[in-house]
Amino acid sequence: MVPAHTEWKSRQVEENYVDKDGKLHSFYRTENYPEYVPDHDVPYVTVGVQFQWFDTKTGKLVASSEDVRRRNSESNPSSVYNRIIDRFYKNMKDTLEK
Repeated sequence: MVPAHTEWKSRQVEENYVDKDGKLHSFYRTENYPEYVPDHDVPYVTVGVQFQWFDTKTGKLVASSEDVRRRNSESNPSSVYNRIIDRFYKNMKDTLEK
């Protein structure tokens, strides 16, 4: 939950004037203004995955790792899960190449 607050915003405002010869001129100025932001919920995702490598012959645990990630302003756990899986396979490849 993000509590209600005020944020300062800015916008470009076009100004026009006519000179003494009747020619129209334009310019922009920056105008700052407060904007009220009401209470609102910010979604977040937490995904945790534990990987365990077992020796298929002996059944003994060879290695394990765990990856827990939290992302604010995120509502799709699949994208976070996919990043964890990608990292695991990269680490596994690096480990097996050594």
